[in-house]
Amino acid sequence: MEGEILLEYGDEERARCVGESVAVDDDAYVSVEVRGKTVIVRVSAETARGLMRAMDDVLACISTAERALGCLGALSSSSRR
Repeated sequence: MEGEILLEYGDEERARCVGESVAVDDDAYVSVEVRGKTVIVRVSAETARGLMRAMDDVLACISTAERALGCLGALSSSSRR
């Protein structure tokens, strides 16, 4: 079974940062590709339940990466004041 997650960001740097943050060593089951402002995550598993769990894990990692980037942006803006 296979699934795909497409994420569109406001700029290429943010997409690259998220893509690099969620890229994993085990590329047999998860692959991440960044095309401009879009992050494409492909997930495979042997069962529907395994696919659902793997995609849930990937989405949690994406959420964490996005929150971290938001915190970095807030820190960066406050240090410019």
